[in-house]
Amino acid sequence: MKRIASLILLLSIFTISIFASTTGKVRGKITDSQTGEPLIGANVILKGTTFGAATDINGVFIILRVPPGKFNVESSMIGYKSVLITNVNVEVDRTVQVDFQLTPTTIESDEIVVTAKRDLVRLDVSASETNIQASDIEELPFANRVENIIGMQAGVQGNLIEGDLQIRAGDASEVNVLIDGYSTVDSKMSKVSFPINKGSIQEIKVLRGGYNAEYGEARSGVVNIVTKTPEDDFHLSLDYQFEPPGRRHAGPDRYDPSVFWPYRLYDGPNADSATFLVRYEGITPDTIRWEGWKAYSDRLLNDNNPDNDLTPEEARELWKWRHRPVEYGNISGHNLDLTLSKGIDFLPWHISILAGFKYINRPYTLPQAKDSYEESGFSVKMINRLGENTHLTVSALNNYVNTVSRDDANSKWSNEVKLSYDGGSSEPFYLFNKPRVEYTTTLIGLRLLQVFSPTLYIEADANYFSAKWATERFPNSPAEDGRYFHGRLYYDPQSGYIPLDLGVSDAVTNYRMYGRANTDDNSYSERTNFRVSLVNQFHPSHELKTGFELKLNRLVEDRVHLHNDDPAQLFEWKYKVSPIEMSAYVQDKIEFFGMIANVGVRFDYYDANKALPDVSRTLEYATNLEVLDAFLSGTFPVRKPTAKIYFSPRVGI
Repeated sequence: MKRIASLILLLSIFTISIFASTTGKVRGKITDSQTGEPLIGANVILKGTTFGAATDINGVFIILRVPPGKFNVESSMIGYKSVLITNVNVEVDRTVQVDFQLTPTTIESDEIVVTAKRDLVRLDVSASETNIQASDIEELPFANRVENIIGMQAGVQGNLIEGDLQIRAGDASEVNVLIDGYSTVDSKMSKVSFPINKGSIQEIKVLRGGYNAEYGEARSGVVNIVTKTPEDDFHLSLDYQFEPPGRRHAGPDRYDPSVFWPYRLYDGPNADSATFLVRYEGITPDTIRWEGWKAYSDRLLNDNNPDNDLTPEEARELWKWRHRPVEYGNISGHNLDLTLSKGIDFLPWHISILAGFKYINRPYTLPQAKDSYEESGFSVKMINRLGENTHLTVSALNNYVNTVSRDDANSKWSNEVKLSYDGGSSEPFYLFNKPRVEYTTTLIGLRLLQVFSPTLYIEADANYFSAKWATERFPNSPAEDGRYFHGRLYYDPQSGYIPLDLGVSDAVTNYRMYGRANTDDNSYSERTNFRVSLVNQFHPSHELKTGFELKLNRLVEDRVHLHNDDPAQLFEWKYKVSPIEMSAYVQDKIEFFGMIANVGVRFDYYDANKALPDVSRTLEYATNLEVLDAFLSGTFPVRKPTAKIYFSPRVGI
């Protein structure tokens, strides 16, 4: 451990996060258009910003930490005509080459305007990646949320809204999603989220492999989302989409008698007596026979069970009431995306603020216990200019989802609850067989930027992320909504959850109309990060990046599950763990004419920080029951896992 501690201390001194980059770089060369000689001391500025530089003895200039976006870049020097290159596109992690040729002049003249061209080949990209700019997002069809935008990219699969992001067919746990460098991975579930409105986004970078040493905690891919830089002028953007009422699936209403054949068989003109129906559902038609309500009632009245007695009229009316159609397709949908920015003076400081808000209300495709998927969220980004070379950025966002589980969460021994955007599975008449799910994510970050020189700056960062679940069944069906038949109360399957002891199955069509949804989950995960990163363009051909991060986790599993509605199969998944993670990296971006290389190494350290069951000793017990009893009583042997250390070289050319 002494050697490990020494190594960590050494890395702390010489490397300072796992900051995924949120900025790009502009570099170039300025020469005399007539002689080709480099111009020393020529000025370059990004119009409308405070970013700029002057050329060195070789006529080379470098501008670091440029936020993504399109800029007009101007070069000027006394005795030369100024040149303005418009629409220079800066992307995260990229070096944009902008060269100028200035023409000597002895009199004042208008500047020369040149439009930048898109690179045919991106020489400085050594990873498999896709960059999506704000202007691209505005033009994408049907992209009403961030998940839609990312899901359109090559190599991206899975149900992103439900957290099942897959890149290059990898597992969702192998992907990391970052917003302004902050991870949004729910450590308990290994699920990602996108708690940001699309109007606040400046760029999305999708990395599908070969990424640099600064990117960690991902195997299949990384999605790096960078929000816009707040502007001093007041800006407001509003995107509202209205979805009119209507069925959100092809074909007729699911309760149409032409689709739901039991209506024709059990409530048709011949339903009281024996009859049959030919059903066409597939290649081969089949015949379904019905004994008739009179014969059905006779069986119930003569089976020595008074609890199910019904007259023919009562039996038919009960079936019709419990199988009455559910109205759907009558709810409208709403999607609101609002973004605004403004600069204000506060005491001695100048603060630029970017605020975003989103609200989504999407009716489900098929009837559920609630009408629609609901999501609301807000974000705030404030840049405080404490001094000319010192900036403090405060970021905060909160996102709330209220929906139903994708399935009934009742028959699987699993610690996973699956959010549903479209509603998931749907019982035609008993809508409360699935639990409702509330999912809240919160992110707060503080980042201090100190610029020492145009080529050297340092960032210190602290951030907090939490993901909280609230899963429970819907309220019980009230007795006053039920109906009495033959002296017995039947609860309404369309007005609430029906407990096992109060439920009655549909003995005619075999629809289950009680129970399930027996999962309560109040689990959560919290993560606190402390990070420092350093960027130094110590040579025109070498950009050094180095960083260190300490991550403190708290994972609380609080899940109770009744398997198959059986009280004897109560399944409790409860634990509290606080693993510790550390990581560091050093990386050099080497830029020569005709060749650019990213060379680095990454260090990762993981400590479970808790004694866990020693599963290797399971065979010491004679039976599985003894193993279970030992777990429940807390006597099963435990051991503290050895901390894991990984070194990962990264080279991209």
